Amino acid sequence: MNRFDKFCHKYNHWGISNLMLFIGLGNIVMWVASRFVPSANIVGLFAFHPALVMSGQIWRLFTFIFIPLSDYVFLLLLACYFYFWVGRTLENEWGKLKFNIYYLTGMLATIIYCWIAGAYGVATYLNFSLFFAYATLFPEQRILLFFILPVKVKYIAFAMAGLFVLEIIISLNLLPLIAILNYFIYFRKDVKRLFKRGASYTKGRADFKSAVNQARNRPGYEGHLHKCAKCGITDTKSPNTEFRYCSLCAHYECYCSEHIFTHEHVKNQ
Repeated sequence: MNRFDKFCHKYNHWGISNLMLFIGLGNIVMWVASRFVPSANIVGLFAFHPALVMSGQIWRLFTFIFIPLSDYVFLLLLACYFYFWVGRTLENEWGKLKFNIYYLTGMLATIIYCWIAGAYGVATYLNFSLFFAYATLFPEQRILLFFILPVKVKYIAFAMAGLFVLEIIISLNLLPLIAILNYFIYFRKDVKRLFKRGASYTKGRADFKSAVNQARNRPGYEGHLHKCAKCGITDTKSPNTEFRYCSLCAHYECYCSEHIFTHEHVKNQ
């Protein structure tokens, strides 16, 4: 446990319980108000904008998180429930203070960027950072996509990340990236491991192809793709046999499934 986690654990009572419940209720109240008093432009009144904050409308520094996540009541209620569920899970996992700081960090990043860019700020991308955090902690968890298709959250997170990148490229707007800065701060080690894993996977594929090419150039090659260095069986003679290449052997020796774990590693001569 690092110092930050120790601090959050020690002063956990400082945090606000069920933070996403209050934010969700705020979304619903603002949506109802915008429907009953459409001429008041409720959303425009509470969205963050630096020039209006400087003119004295200080409330915009925090009310932008209550801007409704959707104009359609069903989608709004669904989004509010979803983020309440995700937020409560993160709060139970981290503690309420650590979760509060996570959300506050995303708010501050959004405010700073919008202040520099002179743009309006809402919490849409900030709320996505909650889902990215959830997907990192519980990647194998399945949710029903469109209430029908069970999909692991890690795949949905990858798809959302791709959409983030696409939107940044098309609109030249860095807000989607800045708003989830809290995710990169909290999960920097996980993100670093992900890139290392990708590099390792790429290297492994290159080594595998190299090993296959070496096998083709060896004496006794008869048109097969894989040949076990232990028993000599090939994929042409036994097409149903699985073959693996041992990274601990010199030149990535090939073995059938029977001998991949029982052979002696070949060393450089």
